[in-house]
Amino acid sequence: MPQLTAQRPKVVTLDRICDALDSTGRNYVVDVYNSRRTVMVPGETATSYIDLVTGVLRVRSVWRGVIDAHQQAELFPYISHHNREAVGPRAVVNDHGDHFHICTQTGLQVAAGMGNQQLEASLLLSLIMLERFTSRLESDFAWTPPPNKYFFHQNLLKKQHVLQMPVGFSDNSTTHPVDADFVEAACGRLQLRVQRDGTVFRLLDSSQGTVLRLFGEDTWMSVSTLVELPRPASAEDLFLAVNGSNWYNCLGTTSIMGMRNHPYLRFDYLISTGEGLSERQLDTQILVGMGVGADLFSHFVNKHPRLFG
Repeated sequence: MPQLTAQRPKVVTLDRICDALDSTGRNYVVDVYNSRRTVMVPGETATSYIDLVTGVLRVRSVWRGVIDAHQQAELFPYISHHNREAVGPRAVVNDHGDHFHICTQTGLQVAAGMGNQQLEASLLLSLIMLERFTSRLESDFAWTPPPNKYFFHQNLLKKQHVLQMPVGFSDNSTTHPVDADFVEAACGRLQLRVQRDGTVFRLLDSSQGTVLRLFGEDTWMSVSTLVELPRPASAEDLFLAVNGSNWYNCLGTTSIMGMRNHPYLRFDYLISTGEGLSERQLDTQILVGMGVGADLFSHFVNKHPRLFG
């Protein structure tokens, strides 16, 4: 594991976000949308909107093009594959009848604060991964600019559900490299019974089979919940249900696993650990990940009861 500089987490503000973007050399404009101060970052393939809402830093990006509706059969599996397999922002589809528009979204829980390097790295990584996704999208699909020259981006940035979660009470003085032993200690502080297998931790008291996993040479951690659907569902119906969940929820990603005749849903919360975390940050992220998985599942069942009936 590379040597990391210990950082002291501080409250994340819009001014600190602007300072971090200055440090990374990104151009931006501060504007007001729906009475909320928002940082707009123009890019080659998309425009990103960064804001803070109740302890969550959101990076929501609007792609510059649209895809004709006749490409639906290729587009829906493409988006599903990205949300299931890729490390990065989740992709969501907006249906305009004769064409589709794609947005990406990243939500970071920052209630426990962030160090300067953590904040810079998180913002830069979010923007780079979004640009890689939209560049691949433009290579893989025929696309055109929006047909409406008055196309207003803010209309695609819908109101979202933001899960409120407590902040951990452990030490928040400085950050520490995140490895399996550090995660195991956090599970002990949170009084979670786990079964450890290397860098994978299965929560024994979880009715939904929630798993914590370190990967990418300990630069990422995921909190994942896998749920089997009791009956088959059409690919289009399942995609639209999952797409709606990913539009509505600020944190976490819902994705489709398995075949149509034996489908599973996976609810993921992804945490960047490459810059290290303080004990309080790690405890908070684990609690948030567990809460997000349960919240996504509960919302999905309430919204689509026929898939579980």
